[in-house]
Amino acid sequence: MRVFFSIVIIVIWQSVLSQTIDLSSENSIREFLNDKEIKVGEYGAVQFTYEKYNREFGSIDFKVLYRLPDRAIPLKANIMIRLDDFSFPKYVRTITLSEANSYTTLNINAPTIFQLFENGEIYYQEKTSISMAEYINSITSGKAFINSPTYKLCN
Repeated sequence: MRVFFSIVIIVIWQSVLSQTIDLSSENSIREFLNDKEIKVGEYGAVQFTYEKYNREFGSIDFKVLYRLPDRAIPLKANIMIRLDDFSFPKYVRTITLSEANSYTTLNINAPTIFQLFENGEIYYQEKTSISMAEYINSITSGKAFINSPTYKLCN
């Protein structure tokens, strides 16, 4: 009986201490990400600094400093927080990094797509690679090559 009560207390304690972020709230996301530095595997670290909330589009903007082993790159992140919960899950939001002054794609040899979950975990999208043989087979057979990238937990 003691073991049962101990397990119940541990489960309750874990749920009390676990962090929950309201991903449809500007304040909740701002408090969680502002001035937070997140280690991105072997690539380096990203630091978020709150910039503004765009009420018209339902998005929140952050300045991002991506610290790679050989350089630091200033970027920006735009997070859509007002999403239709019917079409998009309410427990996750995608964070995409882009150039600070444009929306062009980045070529920095590091992950630029992240997912923030309501439990506070952030995952980064690992690079997708395709071999030459797979590519040749795809174009000669007419069958699309589908290789979905994996996501890894940031530290």
